[in-house]
Amino acid sequence: NMKGFTILLIIIFLIPYYSCKKQDKNGSLDDKLVKTLEIRVPDIKLIPLRAACFRMGSVYGDADETPVHTVVFTKNILMGKYEITNSQVAAVYTWGLVNGKIRADEEAVVNTGENKRKLMDIGYPDCRLHVADEVFTVIEGFEEHPCTLITWYGAVMFCTLLSRIEGREQVYSSSDFSCDWEKDGYRL
Repeated sequence: NMKGFTILLIIIFLIPYYSCKKQDKNGSLDDKLVKTLEIRVPDIKLIPLRAACFRMGSVYGDADETPVHTVVFTKNILMGKYEITNSQVAAVYTWGLVNGKIRADEEAVVNTGENKRKLMDIGYPDCRLHVADEVFTVIEGFEEHPCTLITWYGAVMFCTLLSRIEGREQVYSSSDFSCDWEKDGYRL
């Protein structure tokens, strides 16, 4: 029963990034050039967290998990109450795909642009997302499960795309993935 909002996208084929439409002799729209796609992005439940500090890390973990250290939040923040689900990633990544921000094949999802990174390993047997005809779908029964096999870059891209969908400022740079903490968009 997640609420969501609907984004209606008009995708113009053969004339990318232009808003002009091909018309025939009678002035009617050439249906082969226009594809309408409805994308429903489920709400992400956010909870407020006050500025505070906490201990993070592991004594026995991998190199990227050590050492135990103190993390300090100097500002109040909003944090997702639940893990991001397969259906949320599918909706946001579909928007990114049809808007030319990401590319996907049967093996992987990557960002477009000069600094390409693997965002998600969809070719792995345990991946619950698939892509066909510029739409990401989720295997039935796994829609509300936490999304797995998404890389750090994939999580950053999710935040960037969701920020764009909602009209927020993009926090992460598309060229080097640096972060501008003053922007109002989603971040990790």
